[in-house]
Amino acid sequence: MMEKVSSRLCRLSCLMLLIGKMTFIGACQEMGETDNDQIVYTTTGYIFGFDPCLTREPYEIGEGLLIATPADTLLTYNFPENVVEFPPGIFDNWQWQYVFDLQATKGNPDFKVRFRYRHANEEEMIYPLCHGSIFAPGFKYQYQILILFAEKID
Repeated sequence: MMEKVSSRLCRLSCLMLLIGKMTFIGACQEMGETDNDQIVYTTTGYIFGFDPCLTREPYEIGEGLLIATPADTLLTYNFPENVVEFPPGIFDNWQWQYVFDLQATKGNPDFKVRFRYRHANEEEMIYPLCHGSIFAPGFKYQYQILILFAEKID
């Protein structure tokens, strides 16, 4: 009886190791290649705001967009042009509110994107000087990323 239990435990252990190895390999494939010795990630997200310290009328894409992903909130200063089209007036309140007004976005699917990115290294980080009249509490620059590819999704 003891041999039967030992045999089952051995098979179960082998199965667990195999599943663990397959999971690890799958996770590595999802992260993809490296760029400048940094891991490149692929994910989806929703653009929901912007860096008010760099935003003035007229707004130019890539000046600092906040993207909510399933895992975190990210900030990029190099979002490609012509991927999303923002409605007129969405940046009008830039001095007081850096998160898009829900009435203006109405769950706009045009702000939903799939993208590849890597974390910005120290030399690539942007720390803009911010005018004293801008309301941006909790705005965190440490989550900066560099977009390598982006596309709009529905």
